[in-house]
Amino acid sequence: MSQPLPSEPRRFAWWPFALVGFTCALYFDTFFHEFTYDDIDCILKNDALRDISNLAALLDPARYFEVAVETSYRPVVTLMYFIESALFGTNPTGFHAFGILLHAACGVLTASLCLRLGLDRPPAFFAAAVFLSHPAATEVVNSVGFHEDLIALFFLLAALTMTLHGTAGRPVQMVGATLLYFLALLSKEVSIFFPCAVWFILRRQGWDVGQRLRMMAWLGAALAIYAMLRFSVFLPPPDVRTIYKPGDMPVKETVLTMSVIAVNYIRLFFLPIGLCAAHPVFVYTQINAVAAAAIAVLAGFGALFVRSRLFPVRLGGLWCALFLLPVSQIVATAQPSSERFLYVPLAGATIAFVAAWDDHFSDSRVWRRWIPCLIVLALSALTFQRNPVWRTQEILFKNVVRKYPNSSFALNALGARAFGLGYDALAESYFKQAIAHQPANYHYLANLATLYFRMMRYAESIPILEDMMAIHPEDGNPRLKLAWSYWMTGDYEKCRRQVKTLRRVPLRDTRDQASFKELEGNIAALGDTGSIRPR
Repeated sequence: MSQPLPSEPRRFAWWPFALVGFTCALYFDTFFHEFTYDDIDCILKNDALRDISNLAALLDPARYFEVAVETSYRPVVTLMYFIESALFGTNPTGFHAFGILLHAACGVLTASLCLRLGLDRPPAFFAAAVFLSHPAATEVVNSVGFHEDLIALFFLLAALTMTLHGTAGRPVQMVGATLLYFLALLSKEVSIFFPCAVWFILRRQGWDVGQRLRMMAWLGAALAIYAMLRFSVFLPPPDVRTIYKPGDMPVKETVLTMSVIAVNYIRLFFLPIGLCAAHPVFVYTQINAVAAAAIAVLAGFGALFVRSRLFPVRLGGLWCALFLLPVSQIVATAQPSSERFLYVPLAGATIAFVAAWDDHFSDSRVWRRWIPCLIVLALSALTFQRNPVWRTQEILFKNVVRKYPNSSFALNALGARAFGLGYDALAESYFKQAIAHQPANYHYLANLATLYFRMMRYAESIPILEDMMAIHPEDGNPRLKLAWSYWMTGDYEKCRRQVKTLRRVPLRDTRDQASFKELEGNIAALGDTGSIRPR
């Protein structure tokens, strides 16, 4: 029978501060970054976060998604945004500082977990250093809009640490771990797989069957409450609801292609090159130098793990698989790698890697002491190289386009940035390039049509708006723009028909409603003569 894990690891006071200092030095550049990527919508443009009275929306299904700008129920993350907005306003420095410190806290908990799993101090510190310095974490740390992964992992590691703390089966232990797990669920839905890891570890911890079942009952109750809130009470409105249905996808995409994506994620753990924002790493079928190197690295580390029978290796591998493989099933096939999905499984991968490394090279001073330092230095260099990419929105997506010139997502984002700064000619160029790669993309068409409308190039906006109507005829805003374009180009009959249609299409924005009333007045003044010119 296996021996239970040590209940109290040896303590030393300096290592948490060393890890925090290491993280701050590693991400020093991030303190000076602007809001980028999803931060602009969920933080910078979200004025609701600056009004403390909107806190009540966290418990109001009718208002939550309007205030939170989320597609699923994550009230803990939204609460953190409220607190940060109250403290820092729209100053990105405070938001980035919070993310860096939370990343450091996850590193401290990773080291603490390693100690409770039976590793010595140097390997535990090595595991935390690998986790903190790995460049796959840069997207989560640098983008405020992805801090839900930081918060979820923090609560998951805290819950697991509490599960391993003290005498097995104490009620306070179960309740505390359950509350932390519930907070993790309310941070990000990927946390639902946590009980599988807990069940695996309870036997090793020495819990009897009754204690294990009671712990599972507590965690199951938390999961049931979350499921009720997530799927019955706090349902997002249809215009923001994004539900992936594997049954609607071909077998090739749900089985074969997603398996390739999962392998690609694992490759990124051990060969973190080619990273960039916005689903950057595309699956290539040909064998090239990078693919060959990835296969060699995977084979080496696979052999290292398979030969090891250490419990920390198995637990770390299980943790990585639990939080990695399900995510790979919901990533778009054409965009298979988004770095933020690697953050939670990264904690397990580093524990497994370091435990296996220490098991094989514990008798060699060079391999145990100096090579790990070189590994951390190499990962830190890659992270140093990655961080400046996130400094501004323009730098971020120019980096994507430089690596992947056909990235329509990045081209559209650059167009939106130029549009916001008033560089209309540059915005038009970017939007046209994005549409050239995805001609039927509704959002790209909408951006170019809006640009033409602002530039009063109404004749050029008409074919684009007509394409949009063919895709989503129920959308009122582009139909209103199309009606105005007809009016401004003198095609009054088509304008009249669009106005009749608009009377049956709801316009949510008050400015659109006012614009429609003005257009109705123009049509009424025109009458049947058609002699009045547009104003």
